[in-house]
Amino acid sequence: MRFPNAYKGVKKVFAAEILGIIAAILALVGVIMVNIGNNKPDDNIVASGGLLALVALIVSVVSFIIQIVGLHQGGKDNGYIRMSFILMIGSILLGIVAAVVSGIDSNVQVDLSLVSTILDKVGDIFTLFVTIYLFQGIANLAKQLNDEKMYKTGKTLATIILGLFILSLVLSLLGNVIKSDNNVVVTVFGVLGIVAAVIDLIVNIICFFYLGKAVKMLKK
Repeated sequence: MRFPNAYKGVKKVFAAEILGIIAAILALVGVIMVNIGNNKPDDNIVASGGLLALVALIVSVVSFIIQIVGLHQGGKDNGYIRMSFILMIGSILLGIVAAVVSGIDSNVQVDLSLVSTILDKVGDIFTLFVTIYLFQGIANLAKQLNDEKMYKTGKTLATIILGLFILSLVLSLLGNVIKSDNNVVVTVFGVLGIVAAVIDLIVNIICFFYLGKAVKMLKK
């Protein structure tokens, strides 16, 4: 085994990805239930959807912690994975700042909710590059191990994930920027929210399969 730290680190990230898929599925079902409950309306369905969303959040936090540990460990063997870890820390810091800003009650003529949203989206971009640098790192390791297929797959998937992220980000921003009490508009953006959740799930599944192959490659 040429890269023991990378193997152990990617293995942890793979485990985190499994939890991430579970969280994404729970979140998707929760969003669907909330939208159904709002359209009926039925408070019980909305509450159940909210509970699923809460469970998804808890699972996501656990996944997040495992991923951080894995990236830190994998970064000892590869510079790309090390950069992925640094970007992850940056994403966390931006998330904290966004949460603080959104909680400030200010008389200053500044839309703090907009500032918070912008910081949140910048944090999402950091998260995107966490994945891209991770895949670049695995591709780099594959090249050193003379695994041409894994090398090319990693490069291709990084591009696909970038495209899916941009689509998901646009849908999410539309939902945040355009506000309306019109039932049709609310329904449309509810559907867009579901589409964005589906895209996130697709990204998680792509990561799952590639990371699984990466663990097998690094174990050799």
